[in-house]
Amino acid sequence: MARVVATIFAGFVALWVAAAQAEDAVIAEIRAAAFALDEAFTNQDAERIKALVTENHMAVTPYYGRRFMVDEELLTLDALDYSIVSEEPAEITIIDSGTALSTQIKSYTGTFEGEPITPHVFASAVWVKQDGNWLQLLYQETAIRPD
Repeated sequence: MARVVATIFAGFVALWVAAAQAEDAVIAEIRAAAFALDEAFTNQDAERIKALVTENHMAVTPYYGRRFMVDEELLTLDALDYSIVSEEPAEITIIDSGTALSTQIKSYTGTFEGEPITPHVFASAVWVKQDGNWLQLLYQETAIRPD
């Protein structure tokens, strides 16, 4: 009986380890996509941005002042001039096999339409898996005070 219990326990441990490794791989994929998207915005690379967001992507930031759909973001790319000064590692929560939430604190310097952008924000993003790729569906920034 002890051998049966030990075997069952070992099976559960193996399944748990496999699940944890799979989740780590998903988190790494989302981090890579988020990095690539930040880089695409910094470099004003419209084609790369389109490849990393859903067709119905929506962004709300203090500098936009309202909801922007992806087409509006792309039309105003040349009005956005910024660089990321610092950012905390993103915390990624897997919601299900095709959906995840990413949150982090970022600090920027730069302008949008000639006006200074909010330097410190709490950013959250919803990521969805489509055709094998993680794409950003929603991006939201909230102005915060620095620590």
